[in-house]
Amino acid sequence: MPEITPSPIMHIAIGGLVGGLLGAPLITNPFDTLAPPNPIGYLLVLVGLPLGGLVYRIRSLGCQVDSESRRLSYVGVGFTAMIPLVMAMIVGTSSDKGLGLVGIALIVAVSLSCSILTLGVRRPSKGQSDSIGAERRSDGIDV
Repeated sequence: MPEITPSPIMHIAIGGLVGGLLGAPLITNPFDTLAPPNPIGYLLVLVGLPLGGLVYRIRSLGCQVDSESRRLSYVGVGFTAMIPLVMAMIVGTSSDKGLGLVGIALIVAVSLSCSILTLGVRRPSKGQSDSIGAERRSDGIDV
């Protein structure tokens, strides 16, 4: 069975999933179904995304610095910045509902951009792919 290398995107997705699971009790109220959802529950998902990036950054401290990862991060942030523009082209901005959807897309884009930038520039090499998060001795051997 092939080994699964924990990629940066997987850490961001798991961070968002954990934030969503923590925010689910705030969004749905099982005791009062007519109560409005608490917006903090939705914000926990957006906070979980950069926290997943920070977890990857901490776990990848023993990895090598990848010279191309910074450029790819900026490309990813550039494409993420297009989310509100695409949303504005799809729904339009002439109505209040359209402006609200574009605003939500802007908040999500900022959260994803922060997540991408917090990943850092360290990536595991081919021989190091199974040792992310493992402790290293001074002679470079995994503990």
